[in-house]
Amino acid sequence: TEYIDVMQAMLDSMVELKVTPLDCAGNGDRLYISWETSALIHGERRTYLGVDRFRLVDGMAIEEHVIFDSAVLQPAS
Repeated sequence: TEYIDVMQAMLDSMVELKVTPLDCAGNGDRLYISWETSALIHGERRTYLGVDRFRLVDGMAIEEHVIFDSAVLQPAS
C-alpha cells in the first residue's frame, strides 16, 4: 500500500491532468503504449512524454513499467 499512497499523492498534486495516448505496439506478451501528459505541476504547466510497458497473461495486465523523465515533477530551481 505504500506504493499506492505515493502514486496517489503524486497524481493528486497534478492539477488539470491530461494524458493522451500517442501510439501502441505489441510483441508476444508485451504491450507498449506511448503517451503525452500535461498538468499544472508546482503552479506551472508542464508537458512530458512517456511509455507504459505491460506484460499480459490471458489478456490481463499482470505487470506494468512506467518510463518517463521524473525530473519534470520536481519544483523549478
